[in-house]
Amino acid sequence: MPEPTASPPNDAGDEAGVLAPAPATVPEPEPRQRWRAVFGRTADAAALAHREVAEALEDALAESPLPLMRDRKRGDRPRVTFGAPLPIGMVVDRELFDLWLTALRPLNEIRAVVGGALAPGYELHDLYDIWLGALALPASVVGATYRVTLEAGIDRAALAAAIEGLLEAASLPRQRVKGSGTVAYDLRPLLADLALLDGDRPSLQIDVRFDPTRGSGRPEEVVAALAEALDRPLEVTETRRTQLVVEDSAG
Repeated sequence: MPEPTASPPNDAGDEAGVLAPAPATVPEPEPRQRWRAVFGRTADAAALAHREVAEALEDALAESPLPLMRDRKRGDRPRVTFGAPLPIGMVVDRELFDLWLTALRPLNEIRAVVGGALAPGYELHDLYDIWLGALALPASVVGATYRVTLEAGIDRAALAAAIEGLLEAASLPRQRVKGSGTVAYDLRPLLADLALLDGDRPSLQIDVRFDPTRGSGRPEEVVAALAEALDRPLEVTETRRTQLVVEDSAG
């Protein structure tokens, strides 16, 4: 009588066919600190798309000794969140981004690393601790302020009257390019304030709102509405975003 042969080992377990336990999942480190950076960008900075700017900052931070929170879904890249996309080539004064650490570090160490990670043409203005449970930065940004400098020779009285007309209007119907077509929208709810600034050249301070349903107000659309009110073209010599508006109560 032939001797019985042993069954081959089960690939998913031991020789008895018992399933092997699944490999233990390494838990993600918990964030211990959240820091908010305030930075600016000059006209000397390279004209890069926002994604390129963000990736360059992440790459530089990844080489630092800081215990950065990583995003596993993005190949363990550092977790960095900007307040709003950076317009290509525009000078900005006080933009924001958040980063998270998995261990406590002093302000001077973080300031040195973050300041050194910024590309040429960028400057770190401030850095402060944020409550870990605070609302996500993009969700708390509700608007922005722009300073737009116009060509010389514009009648300031006429420009002031046009500004007053826009602010008093109940609605400002306009068309916005979207994809291969255009969509109708109302600019007025997206215009928080508009003022003519003092100075040798006519400059505007334009405060716009960011709305999750209506969209974001844009300074060039406000200038276009003014040009229509004046019945003359307005040449812009510089547009800069001076700040993002953060609504603390949103958290």
